[in-house]
Amino acid sequence: MERDKVIYKRRIEIVDVQIYRLVYDLYGLTEAKIKVMQDGR
Repeated sequence: MERDKVIYKRRIEIVDVQIYRLVYDLYGLTEAKIKVMQDGR
């Protein structure tokens, strides 16, 4: 059960990163702008 939680949590983290990358690409953000946004989280 605990192992399943870890697996699902990791999958969610991977999908989150993929979504962020798609959004950054969609808006044409530079690495510098992405860093500013990520530092604000």
